[in-house]
Amino acid sequence: MKTIMLYRKEFKTTPIPYREAHSLSKNGYKVKIITWNRIAVGPEMEEVNGIEVHNIKVRCSYGNPFHLALKILFYYWKVLFILKKQKFEVLHCHDLHTIPIGFLAGKLTRKPIIYDVHDFYFDKKIKFIKKLIQKIDGFFASKVDYIIVPSPYFLDYYKKLNGNVALIFNAPEKNIFTEKKELQSRVFTISYFGNVRWDKQLVDLMEAVKDIKNARIFIGGSGIKMEEIKRVAKNYDNVKIGGFVPYKELMDRYKESDCIYVVYHPTNQVIKYSVPMKIFEAMACGLPVISNCEGFTGEFVRKNRIGLCVEEGNLKQIREAVIKLMNDPELRKEFGENGRHLVEKFYNWENMEKILVKIYSEVLNKERKR
Repeated sequence: MKTIMLYRKEFKTTPIPYREAHSLSKNGYKVKIITWNRIAVGPEMEEVNGIEVHNIKVRCSYGNPFHLALKILFYYWKVLFILKKQKFEVLHCHDLHTIPIGFLAGKLTRKPIIYDVHDFYFDKKIKFIKKLIQKIDGFFASKVDYIIVPSPYFLDYYKKLNGNVALIFNAPEKNIFTEKKELQSRVFTISYFGNVRWDKQLVDLMEAVKDIKNARIFIGGSGIKMEEIKRVAKNYDNVKIGGFVPYKELMDRYKESDCIYVVYHPTNQVIKYSVPMKIFEAMACGLPVISNCEGFTGEFVRKNRIGLCVEEGNLKQIREAVIKLMNDPELRKEFGENGRHLVEKFYNWENMEKILVKIYSEVLNKERKR
């Protein structure tokens, strides 16, 4: 059985498309991912751990909606051309960017369509744009065979549009990340890993921690604001900057950390409606987090007692959170053990994989009955 996934940006082994593709491969599916390579770098065809990846190179800048609206049409045309030559049983579309062309291709080939939602793209300030995107999303969501969502908030919303909705958290594998043993070092390390799309939150951290003795910051990642962060970090002696950290190398970085900083801009979709993957990874390592107090993320951290919450932009709260965790090893241990327990009990990819395989089984069984 073959499934084709459509993904809206460059393929890396960190995001959920890789986890899902790898899980499906383990369970007897042949998976091909057709990506939109927006930086137009790398091979057109490649194989990543047994997963076939077809990179469609259509250069498109990030953060420019007008450029996106124009270039996405070229991506759609190339996707349609590729799919005409493929034989597959399921079409799996990641996010709103890919569902229009995926829906069209699925209907033309009479194949089931899975809509994998990661963000609320219609949460916009401009009312007209918000309503337009919401209607587009609602139309496709009501017509597809199954919807996968990343949090209870999404689940409640999409259940009103489609009866076939399942919740799959972007949680790590139990055994890739293991509980960190307490370091004997006198240096307390606050780490941030991931995409750097905003710089203010990391600058706030640098400023809040700059005069805390025996505390240091490590920032590892990439993104449109990374060069700005590197420039600012030169003004702080206790800040170390690293580049993008491959997924399987993250374990070593987590072992060098004492807490994980997961404070984003309050408008960030993940913070408002879901839980960042980095929080689940910190939980798996038995590490406490410092996170936003806003949104679903704040509720999750407080309810499960896995870290401390701060108001975005409140340097006093950030500083106090760092000092509290730094000076209270028992509290760090409590938060870490709470997180690790939750990962072992439920928030792990092994459990999520079972849900994914069940979804595919239901979709294909329904298709056979047709």
